[in-house]
Amino acid sequence: MPDRLFNTFQIAALLRTSPCAVDQWIADGQLRSVYTIKGAAHVSESDLFEFIENQGLDIRDAPDQNPVTGQGDESCCVAPTEDPEPIVEEAVEPVEPGQPDESDELPAPSPAPEPSGPQAGQICDAILTDAIKHGAQAIHLTPQPEGLKLQLRINSDLNDKPHFGQRLPEELRREIIACMLNRADPDIVPGDINVPHSIEFFRPIEGVELKFRLSVLPTVNGPRLVISTPLGADVTLPEGPAGVRLDELLRGDGLILAASKRRFGRDHTLRALLGRSETLGRSVVAIEQRIEPYLEDVVQVQLDSLQGLTYAAVAAELEHQDADTILLTELRDPSTASAAFNAAHDGALVIAGINACSASGAMVELLEMGLEPWPLGTTLKAIVEQSMVRTVCEHCHGGCDRCAHTGWSGTTLLSGVVFIEGRLRELIRTGGSPEQLARAVAQTSESSLTDAAQAAVDAGVTTMEEVAHLLIGA
Repeated sequence: MPDRLFNTFQIAALLRTSPCAVDQWIADGQLRSVYTIKGAAHVSESDLFEFIENQGLDIRDAPDQNPVTGQGDESCCVAPTEDPEPIVEEAVEPVEPGQPDESDELPAPSPAPEPSGPQAGQICDAILTDAIKHGAQAIHLTPQPEGLKLQLRINSDLNDKPHFGQRLPEELRREIIACMLNRADPDIVPGDINVPHSIEFFRPIEGVELKFRLSVLPTVNGPRLVISTPLGADVTLPEGPAGVRLDELLRGDGLILAASKRRFGRDHTLRALLGRSETLGRSVVAIEQRIEPYLEDVVQVQLDSLQGLTYAAVAAELEHQDADTILLTELRDPSTASAAFNAAHDGALVIAGINACSASGAMVELLEMGLEPWPLGTTLKAIVEQSMVRTVCEHCHGGCDRCAHTGWSGTTLLSGVVFIEGRLRELIRTGGSPEQLARAVAQTSESSLTDAAQAAVDAGVTTMEEVAHLLIGA
């Protein structure tokens, strides 16, 4: 009869430690794993008991402290009433890399009608760790009549975790929501949530303290949680002659835009552009939705609509702030766009984000917001187009423990720059059609987004399949 297999969470429950500690034992080679299914290590019974004997551990009186870090385990939000019993799996056949795994890296909840608090805490830890491993920008926990739906936002895609909601008993679904809320704010009572709000909290993931943001939205089925992760992306701004020209514009005045379909990643590009601008002896103001990290010698304003700090309200005051350089995370309405344009037209450098899929789309958006075509053609200096792509794991060719057997490791922001000059400037001044603007961009761009995508493929940073949508029509 083959050895029984234990997963990370069962071992953690057995030894009264955290799943992260078990992962570290496996990574250090102290605990042998039989095989890995999409990053979820399994340990045979004989190897587990050999490890316990070598470490001098006693299962009947396991320590409350993590044997690796020496710190107590705070993985659950509800104190256990008794020592948890291990959940033993039957031996299963190894799954080849690339095949779907129904467990999908999360611990399979016990069908018991009254599951313990520690189990909910372990699942919460697994959700956060899983999101970081897969490079997710956000975690969605949506209560539904039939269960709790778990989704991960990876780049532009929202990926469901198969069977997650259907496998959770009702009591455990409530405990997971309560546990996540408790970690963000111990004073929150789930039943008392009646207005949307956001909370920042810290959580150690594989030994690193990470900052998350929890957004809570009351729904008819209970609180819906969206947890933004602290994952950033490598920003690749144009280099060579185009990069030199962009740097020259960043030392002057006018309006420079960063255009992308989604805000995630665009903030990193805006920060990178601000970092390349001239700030010495200049008054710099940054108006941001989320301030992270702190910028030295920059006046930072974090928007808060509940306190009246809206884009429009703050932008309207800019003309009285004597700012030389202004960063705006998004031109989302006519009043904000008008205030940014006026500041740039009056001699300030304005670096702003705009929700548009392309440079031509950004120009159309500004014209539709009511900005005057003729002065816009003069004030708008450049548009940085960007798109986020997944980067190939440098440690493998298809899947390994470091990339959770996905083949991907992190994300990269590709970018190209469109300079507003010549035919393109004249089309803006005369209110050219979207089709005319798109053709002019294709003809004048010397460092396009499609060029950056092809270069990334040639360098092995990403794949042709990942950037195919950018290369269409190139």
